Amino acid sequence: MARPGEQATAAPFVSVVVPVFNDEDHIREALESCLAQSDPDLEIIVVDDHSTDMTAAIVDDLADQDERVSRISHGENKTAFQARRTGVLAARGQYLMFLDGDDTLAHNAVEVLRNRVSARPDMVHFGCTITGRDGREHPGFAAKLLPPAPSLKGGSILRELFLEAKTFEGQVWNKAYRAAYALPLFEALSPDARVPRANDLPVALMLAACAQTYIGIKDRLYNYRFGSGNATDGLISTDRFKTLVNFRPAFDVLQRQIGSWPIPPNATDEIITRLRSQCIERSVRHLSQVASPNGRELETLLTEWPAAPILAALYQTFGKREADFLQFVGDPLKCANKPTRDAEVVALYLDQKGIGGMQRVASLQAGLLARAGYRVVLLAKMKREEFPYPVPEGVPFVELTPRETSRTEEFLDLYGGIELAVKEYGVDTILLHANYRAELLYLILGLELLPLRSILTIHNFSLRSVFDRSPRFGTLRAAARHSDCLAVLSETDEVFWRLSGVETVRYVPNPVEFTLAHGSLDDRSANEAEVGANDAASEPCDVLWFGRIQERTKRVSEVVRIFALVAQERPGSKLHIVGPVPRTDRVSFRRLQELTRALGIEDAVTFLPPATDVDALIRSSSVVLMTSIIEGFPMGLFEPLLAERPVVMYDLPYLEVPKDNPGIFRVPWGDREKAASVILDLLEDDVRRTASARSGLAALKERFSERAVLAHLRGAIEVSRAQTVTAEGEWPGPEDRRHEAILFDQLFRLFHDSLGAGRSESQRNEVEAFYNTWHGSRTIRYSERLSVPIIAVRRITRRFRAAFRHTQV
Repeated sequence: MARPGEQATAAPFVSVVVPVFNDEDHIREALESCLAQSDPDLEIIVVDDHSTDMTAAIVDDLADQDERVSRISHGENKTAFQARRTGVLAARGQYLMFLDGDDTLAHNAVEVLRNRVSARPDMVHFGCTITGRDGREHPGFAAKLLPPAPSLKGGSILRELFLEAKTFEGQVWNKAYRAAYALPLFEALSPDARVPRANDLPVALMLAACAQTYIGIKDRLYNYRFGSGNATDGLISTDRFKTLVNFRPAFDVLQRQIGSWPIPPNATDEIITRLRSQCIERSVRHLSQVASPNGRELETLLTEWPAAPILAALYQTFGKREADFLQFVGDPLKCANKPTRDAEVVALYLDQKGIGGMQRVASLQAGLLARAGYRVVLLAKMKREEFPYPVPEGVPFVELTPRETSRTEEFLDLYGGIELAVKEYGVDTILLHANYRAELLYLILGLELLPLRSILTIHNFSLRSVFDRSPRFGTLRAAARHSDCLAVLSETDEVFWRLSGVETVRYVPNPVEFTLAHGSLDDRSANEAEVGANDAASEPCDVLWFGRIQERTKRVSEVVRIFALVAQERPGSKLHIVGPVPRTDRVSFRRLQELTRALGIEDAVTFLPPATDVDALIRSSSVVLMTSIIEGFPMGLFEPLLAERPVVMYDLPYLEVPKDNPGIFRVPWGDREKAASVILDLLEDDVRRTASARSGLAALKERFSERAVLAHLRGAIEVSRAQTVTAEGEWPGPEDRRHEAILFDQLFRLFHDSLGAGRSESQRNEVEAFYNTWHGSRTIRYSERLSVPIIAVRRITRRFRAAFRHTQV
């Protein structure tokens, strides 16, 4: 066998460097394609990277037959990156070509090359043929790798091959390099670097950056076997995933070397940024190929790359398909330097524009925390002038206005803005007032890796997903588990989330402003239909309903039906329905008007647009009615009592506001006769109406005083710091069981309601039968057809029979 040191009298025209590792199935064919060249003036240097199969024996057999073949062996596996370097340092040819151990050269590759290099270019770029595992060619892929121009010089070589290309294609096997310019570059590479993936990319960039002359020819001189080696286009295992996404060593090699290349600083920055993005995007693409995720795949990526571009790429790839993404999310990834001191600087994050309860809560919370001695920062996805409520004095308002050109840029801007604000103001705790959006889960995963504590606030009742027939719960549960604390609006919600596996959860009521501010109902942003005249708001009425005229959640039709019973017993009674009509509810609004005509009460019902003087609006009425099917923390219950008017409502037993309140009269949901009876009694007794409202307001002021709300809020902040909830007796205790019973009762009421429209009679009957079986405390048989993605039904139903023996809901 010929050895590298046994040099011939004249240097060959081409040195073909062949890095191999366990290529026994293809190496003979690869080498024979070299030996069969129409121009035989070449040497073939095979660098065996510590193969454990018959590769070395096959190479030696061919070397014994032809002295142009030689083998160099590594004593350990150093990756193809070092194998190429070893081969180049041993090469004697005027030009260098690279051949992978499972590919072949066209029979005339050397001849064509010789005929085209009379001007001695540094780089010759040629075409290729790409063949899949099934033997079919891939002309589209091959076309992407064609030379971009017939000739290039200087900086235009790097620009055309990489900077202006959509992606970095780092192949070295479809190019030949003049040895005199390439050899010093390979010598400068560290002999200790190990690059298991994308090992040719930093080399290809280096050679392009340092080349001065380039020619491109379209002749297909290389046959690439797609699907061999590290290439993959099917499902993969987790171990295979970890191998395929090991791009970081290639990136690190490039970062160390790029400073010595003759390129301007802006090109250096662009290459580093784009290469990082490309490595991350390809890693995320491989993530979607994992056949049986174990939940640790994301952790693998986050240990190699910064969180922001990883999460941005995931957001770009998965977007609203959170269910697909969640399978790759394992246990929470905690930042190593989370603050353990007491909270000092609290940021409130708000992601929704417009006039609404969430914005109002953020404004009130900011003032509450500032008065309590915290330093407070407001972070909002809006400009300062778009924020509709007061910003407390001394509280910075940070505008987060991300680009919306792509999901990736939007997320990078948003996360980067939060990260900068955290550093600038020294934030140690962040409260997220976030509507459910696709970016929420990705954002929380990113915050988890910053040196601060996060508190996620849920502004809806926990069973809202059942009502919406949405898979949202799974995403919210994941977001909650990756937050340091979950803040919810009721004790029932707290029990729900604990049953769902979220341990660090606390009930935190919204702050309450015990004044009637002008304009708090003037939400014109959603109003597309005028429903009346403003001057009618000052006219007296017996019954008032106000809010968004949104039938699905507010059930305004129930208000009309209840009032019809009132008017039947008390002719001459008046009902005012006040509020905006969302664009999506125009049809429902027309049906509501038709219902008043069908019930014969159209002359007694007045529809009005939002009022500007809330106090005058409520005081013009005698009783306020509320018939929502679901609520979170309804501020509409405070305002009537502030105006000394009682409220009659369909009972939502999980709500905290109406509990034990003498000014709020609760009747079973859907019991119109009972609601009408209570209203009639109140209309006949002016003294009782006023006294009950005043007593109700006093109860609210005591229960939701600034001191009480602050205590709950401080409790959530402490939970986020300690990462645990202090046990208060055995759990679940009797009160927890009562909340479980409330949850299950509401679960089936909402689920049954969600099946009421657009569902078959058999489905509705099935739900009803299941509900009745459960409610009668008989044996519960779980049905897969009734599965809802909202609660661990199997887990909690074991407790319900016992709960209902001791509880009356």
